[in-house]
Amino acid sequence: MPSRSGVQAGTASGVDIALGLSAAAAAALVAYGLIQGHKQQRLQPLTREQWLAMQDSTHRLSRSLPVLLDQVRKGGCLPELRAEVWPYLLRLDSPSDNLEQRRKLRVELSRSYVKLLQRCQELECALKTSDVRTSAGEATAEHASAAQPLPPSLAQFAEAQRIILLDAVRTDFSQSGQRSAAGSGNSGSANRGPSGNGAGEGEGQRLGRVAEETLAGATHLTAFERHAAGRLIHLLSAYAVHDPETGYCQGMSDLAVPMLLVFEDDAMAFWCFERLLQRVKKNFRHDESGIKEQLATLAAVLQRADPVLFHHLRKIQAGDCFFAYRMVIVQLRREMPLQQAMTLWELLWAEEFHHKMDNWVSAGSPVRLADSAVSPLAGSPNIAL
Repeated sequence: MPSRSGVQAGTASGVDIALGLSAAAAAALVAYGLIQGHKQQRLQPLTREQWLAMQDSTHRLSRSLPVLLDQVRKGGCLPELRAEVWPYLLRLDSPSDNLEQRRKLRVELSRSYVKLLQRCQELECALKTSDVRTSAGEATAEHASAAQPLPPSLAQFAEAQRIILLDAVRTDFSQSGQRSAAGSGNSGSANRGPSGNGAGEGEGQRLGRVAEETLAGATHLTAFERHAAGRLIHLLSAYAVHDPETGYCQGMSDLAVPMLLVFEDDAMAFWCFERLLQRVKKNFRHDESGIKEQLATLAAVLQRADPVLFHHLRKIQAGDCFFAYRMVIVQLRREMPLQQAMTLWELLWAEEFHHKMDNWVSAGSPVRLADSAVSPLAGSPNIAL
């Protein structure tokens, strides 16, 4: 007879699908049972041999995408495969593309990331001209005599950078010292950054003055952590420019760190992070409407998956599930060991993708694999001075 936790895990998974997988993140608390409570029903993680067998002679996945999704949603994948598999799960890579087409996409993504970093540099120069500091407190002019209202877009970037710098130097990189623990693939490129150098090196990648000063003053960071923090500052600053409507909010750094661990190529780390944010950025709305919707969904999942537990939560006035606010925002990144959190993420990504494909088939629509990946380069917004 399966354990109670195992039954709950299976129920939670079914309820999650019934409620709509757009709210899968809100149900992540219950989906923890997929990892802990019902291991006997899970498949082994996707192996290198299985991964290679899914590709045809031109390295396309067209015919094997359903097999890949079914394997990953039931067992995840080995850490060393994440740099190759995650772009498909996040619909950055198209299963219809061959190896050469993916290489061309990498070049385009790299160029776009460089442009975002260059835009960050332009904004940093504008802040320097305005004599604005963003390292502590609110973004304000250094000298009262120089205090002038900043253009709204520049003020927005200054505030985003201020919070990014604060979060970068206090981000916990302790679980990430061994790259192989998270993913040791190279995402199909030998580059660590858009210019082929490590983060913070080479044209278009230099940290701004305030960022350099902030990292230099962070004496608690090891050399590895300082390097990782520099990459994190680049990625988050670029996202604030790419999506100014969302900007940067606390909690995004927790979602970005795994991407930097999996991908040596900073451009791939950024664009996979961007795809992840497309899924969850409603949680970061300033009016909190998105996160409240997710918590309401979590409450509905708990009520159906474990009525006894939910009754107790209502008795102690916790039926709104506000206790899970951080869990949902960071996708259990802080509540679970890094490996388990990353496995849970890929289970949910594969489950959602698999569910979408089932809907396409049920609706009688042809599954056009060429359209299963959505270009992140179309309509990219920019911050204007």
